[in-house]
Amino acid sequence: QWNMRFADLLHRTGLIAAHRGNRVVAPENTLRAFEASLGVCDFIELDVQLSRDGRVVVMHDETPERTGGEVKDAVCSLAFDALGRLDAGAWFYRDDPFGTVAAGRALPPVPGVPDRIPTLDEVLEFAVRHGMPLNIEIKEMSGWHEAGKVIDAVLEAVECRKALERVLFSSFNHDYMARIKALLPDAAVSLLIEGTHPENLIEYIRQHGAEGYHCDDAGVTEALVHRLREAGIFVGVYTVNDPERSEELFGWGVSAVFTDDPGGVCR
Repeated sequence: QWNMRFADLLHRTGLIAAHRGNRVVAPENTLRAFEASLGVCDFIELDVQLSRDGRVVVMHDETPERTGGEVKDAVCSLAFDALGRLDAGAWFYRDDPFGTVAAGRALPPVPGVPDRIPTLDEVLEFAVRHGMPLNIEIKEMSGWHEAGKVIDAVLEAVECRKALERVLFSSFNHDYMARIKALLPDAAVSLLIEGTHPENLIEYIRQHGAEGYHCDDAGVTEALVHRLREAGIFVGVYTVNDPERSEELFGWGVSAVFTDDPGGVCR
């Protein structure tokens, strides 16, 4: 377990992050997926967005199609009550994306009880109760909500639960991270990147006040990891489901791998 302060982990390696929870055994970004992560990961990664009326909900996709909604809708265009009527788990048992349902490894659905899309407040309550650190990824919402509204809503939920020390914020929207650091200098933030790395990378990370840098597996190199770690930057790599690859990355000095299968990736 983390010591509730991200600063204490800057020199750690070999950490396992449950990507959207333990999503090979339960529907992603649901309380059951988070509960299934207990004991098999060091921290849980989850995605948050705002509903049309400003509630912070835990959901990855831009549209609610996989949860029974209309593909033409955006999550941010729907009221909280409408999102609450969706089933966040039926698609998992229907599509069996990891083959774990057929293999009997997945948790069975609860008859007559659909998996709801949780609120951030519910997940924070779970995390505080179990002492589980969280990586909260804030999705891009520029087309729907002003940045200030997004950050204020997320931080209000975290501060209300007195959970700031156990949270690492991340986003592909790096301005979101800079805003968080400006408001709460003690907050821990990480920049998410896919593909090409910014020029003058260390300086770029410092300019945004970030302690961490999370990049995709295809874009990481041993030299990059060494450079970042020498600068004291926490390095996360996503999404790694192969045990041999995770061991190789840890050998390079990677701080954490984000995996769909936290129970199956060796430390």
